[in-house]
Amino acid sequence: MMCASAQVNVEQLWKHSVTNLTTNDVRQGFGMDGKIFINDKANEKVVVYGQGGLADEEYPGGTNCGITCDEAGNIIVSTAAFPGAWPADGETPVLKVYNPSNPAEVKEYFLTEDAIIGRCDMIGFAKGNLMENGVIYLCGGASEANVYILTIADGVVDLDNSYMATAEGVTATTSNVINYYKNKDGEDRLLYVYRSAAPRVQVLVAEGDNFAIEETVTLPGKSASNGAQIFTWDGEEYAVYPCGGNYLDGFSIAKVGDEEALYVRANEYTANPNGITCNWVNAEVNATDNSVMIYHYVPGAYVEAYKMTKGETPVEPKFYVCGGFNGWNAEAPLEITEEGATFDVVEDPEDVESKEFKILTNGESDWLWLGGEDANGVGYFEITDGMMTDATEITLDDAGANFRLPGSGNYTITLAQSAKAPVEGVKIVVKKNNTTPTAITDVNSKAVKSVKYVNIAGQVSEVPFDGVNVMVTTYTDGTRAASKVIK
Repeated sequence: MMCASAQVNVEQLWKHSVTNLTTNDVRQGFGMDGKIFINDKANEKVVVYGQGGLADEEYPGGTNCGITCDEAGNIIVSTAAFPGAWPADGETPVLKVYNPSNPAEVKEYFLTEDAIIGRCDMIGFAKGNLMENGVIYLCGGASEANVYILTIADGVVDLDNSYMATAEGVTATTSNVINYYKNKDGEDRLLYVYRSAAPRVQVLVAEGDNFAIEETVTLPGKSASNGAQIFTWDGEEYAVYPCGGNYLDGFSIAKVGDEEALYVRANEYTANPNGITCNWVNAEVNATDNSVMIYHYVPGAYVEAYKMTKGETPVEPKFYVCGGFNGWNAEAPLEITEEGATFDVVEDPEDVESKEFKILTNGESDWLWLGGEDANGVGYFEITDGMMTDATEITLDDAGANFRLPGSGNYTITLAQSAKAPVEGVKIVVKKNNTTPTAITDVNSKAVKSVKYVNIAGQVSEVPFDGVNVMVTTYTDGTRAASKVIK
């Protein structure tokens, strides 16, 4: 059976270029419901990418870059003039809120001169349902250790509960964002994400009308860039965040508190692809099948989506040799270790399969036999003397024919290329050794630890059985060799 371990599986579902968009106009995006939404401030539209690429559908956008969503799945866009502050004239909307299932019903919110301000070009995930009742938390400027609270009650801005709260000790930089989330105990928390000071982010908890740092979280490999989120999956907290170099395009997934990431998406770029210090990545937990969607938006580069699941993760399989040298006995195959597998072939002129072999690996329920491509239609894959060099790599095929060697001799097979899939990408190298095969001596002049004999019924003995035997020699260095012996 294929070995497995209880790790996460992360599978890329789709990926599309966004180089067709003007990077400075599309600085922020997020994913939900299998799509990634990006606010294009120049056209005041929200463009959408999904499995099939850029979608025909468009949604109302804002005059600023900021875009996010709330717990109810409503889209929230900033309509402040970029890069200025929120308009507070009571007539110009500061936010548009709508559900993507009914984008024609747009809720607009206004501020007066008495209202709070805060960063309007990048906004974090919001609490509740901003069509009716909810809260969005905003960062201040580069030197402000504050949290601006904008509260919506009964579909209007609640000025009495909208104010500037302090958050003493937070690391205030440019390109900050504050993401609301619920921790694994279902309690309200804020993740204060800043583009620099990697690899840390800060978790804030309410203390009266203000906030305090509950925990400074170190995320393994986090790089300097905006875009990170903490989420709960199966009762445990995880984080998705930028990695792989400052302002580049990689991301990682880790359990909060772990010293190593569970998954790393490597960089494709060696320099910042957008110049705006943003690499947005967010997660969406699907309770139906206990999976997590990971959405990744790199302005100026690409959008992509991944699915993360728990369960059985295949690990690199082991490979073995079986053939005429051991009577084709799959009960006693010879493992191909790092040093390879060495065996004797004694050609029987009346049995062509005496000089043939195949490679075995563990399939889902039984041995998977791997041979070579029968390109000439002769019923076997011929290994010639000229092919037995380090430079000749032979690709394995799960529907392949027997490999046929030139004749008697001592041979070594090594894995030239392996893979976590049982077949795809696996290659071998076959070499003939300059030694004369025997049935009773160590063909490589190594110290012999033990010799055992296996008959065609799979029985094992320290002395040969009558008829055909496979002699398995174990050396003191741990390697083994097998040869056919007839008594």
